[in-house]
Amino acid sequence: MSLASLADGKAKITPSGFLQACASSLLRLVVSKAGHPSFLLVEREGRFECFRRCRNGQLASIGSWAFEEAPSGRTARVLRRHAFDLRLDAANTVTTSVCVPAAGRKHIASIVRHQVERLTPWAPEKAVYGHVILESDPSGDPSELTVRLTVMSRAIFTARMAPLIERGLRPALIGISDDPLDCPSTLDLSLGVETLRVTRGWYVKLTAAVMAVAASIAFAHLAWSNQQRQAHSSMMAEKIDHLRGAVSGIGDVPRTKESVEVLAQKRRSWPLVLLLEDLSVVLPDSTYLTDLSVDDRTLRISGLSSAPSDLISILDGSRLLVDVRFSAPVTRDRDGGRDRFEIEATIIERKME
Repeated sequence: MSLASLADGKAKITPSGFLQACASSLLRLVVSKAGHPSFLLVEREGRFECFRRCRNGQLASIGSWAFEEAPSGRTARVLRRHAFDLRLDAANTVTTSVCVPAAGRKHIASIVRHQVERLTPWAPEKAVYGHVILESDPSGDPSELTVRLTVMSRAIFTARMAPLIERGLRPALIGISDDPLDCPSTLDLSLGVETLRVTRGWYVKLTAAVMAVAASIAFAHLAWSNQQRQAHSSMMAEKIDHLRGAVSGIGDVPRTKESVEVLAQKRRSWPLVLLLEDLSVVLPDSTYLTDLSVDDRTLRISGLSSAPSDLISILDGSRLLVDVRFSAPVTRDRDGGRDRFEIEATIIERKME
């Protein structure tokens, strides 16, 4: 399903147009994920009828209004808060079928756009139109596609939408009244309609603001993280240079008591690669680590396991760890069917010969 309603054949991409397109796509994504809209507004014979879709699929009538009045009061407030499907009177549209080559499926919108003026009384820039590809081709020819084209005068469309716009009602989908009311509309006349997108200004502005704030936060976090990494790298480089000078006894770095103590502490510590190798050997295959950190001689690990109670005794058997204990209660992970654990242990000092 797709729709075209263009004033000309050229598309201009601008930042505001991009944000509007994102907002429109997001609105339709929310509607598609949640199922078709919970409310239905139908225009027939100069009146609006409003229905609520029940869980059993039935339609419950809420009210009926003359076209000039449109929904108001409590019903209007409900429709402003919920997505609703609008069906315009099919008597104001022209519906026809077009057969196109199956190879042109990817370019169907362009093909249909050029057929509007030939098949209907309106030029493309003076019409709002949409098309639906019928998967079951009545001709039975696999090399052709049958496309149902529905066209409405832009002036009539604007007039039909005016009472709703005045009351701040913005439909999620716009179809026609001839389509089955108990099924989602396969046609959407709101796609690409600039006048309707402008009425959704509050939604577009909110979406754009959220996207801008999110981008600013992400950029600020990235810049802060990069600065922290650079500061940490500089500090580590200074310590390494300091220790190298202390070990070799040459260069501009003097051998101080502090540097000797740091070096001695480093020599008494196990290399991290040996610690990781030991953990990979003792931990069972049903255990997955999600986090590992070492602070001085304290090892902290967390992860998922099908038998977390056995991990204490297993890690106690390690040649590098002592005083193994849970640092937080074991909790059940609902998604993976395993238990989430957090364990602390003390790393044994390396014996110096």
